Amino acid sequence: MRQTRDPGEVVSVIKPSEFALDGSYSLQLSEKFSMAIAGRYIHSNLKVAIDNSDATSANSFAIDIGGFYQSQEITFNKFNGRWRAGFNVQNLGPKRSYDNDEISANFLPANLKLGGGFDFIFDESNTLSVNVEFNKLLVPTPKYGVDLNGDTIVNDDEIATDDYRSTGLFSGVFNSFGDAPNGFSEEFKEITYAIGSEYSFKDAFDMRLGYFHEIIIKGARQFFSLGTGFKYKCIKN
Repeated sequence: MRQTRDPGEVVSVIKPSEFALDGSYSLQLSEKFSMAIAGRYIHSNLKVAIDNSDATSANSFAIDIGGFYQSQEITFNKFNGRWRAGFNVQNLGPKRSYDNDEISANFLPANLKLGGGFDFIFDESNTLSVNVEFNKLLVPTPKYGVDLNGDTIVNDDEIATDDYRSTGLFSGVFNSFGDAPNGFSEEFKEITYAIGSEYSFKDAFDMRLGYFHEIIIKGARQFFSLGTGFKYKCIKN
């Protein structure tokens, strides 16, 4: 990418890059429950140098911890079924900064995911799965902006920003469950949810439909998704 000042005058050539290296280990603790842990090294070189400012890269690391439960197949009157549930704590790690100081350091998007689902197994060829997932960011809520009524909560943005930046990793995680400026009502609205279903035919053809919801004042992402998939197996003698 070329940075120009006037047409034809190239000031600098920018080569932004970002990557993460992951490693994971999983263990089946019983026939119904398993857990896994993952480690991640993060390298981000996205800052653009302006005039004489530095454009150093930001580095950090993070861990994920997850668990998954799936029941045995259960017989009902007209179909068989199977329950499942899981949790995942993602991106637990120190802040990263492009300027190597506390003021410019930013939290990694640590979050907690809880989900569950049920499989309706009608026969050997037809299965319908219904799933739901809840997600909560494990980072502190900035003490400025607007409340649920659109009113300003904190007028002094500098004080609010300093308080937000000086919060550490673990204090930020625990405080994220009760630090919303408007109390529990706002804290509850920071949770996003997603629901989805999947129809599978002979474990070879799948159709999926999903919906994601986030409250307007916390990002306003609300959308449907649709997908399909095919699986082909070929065995040669």
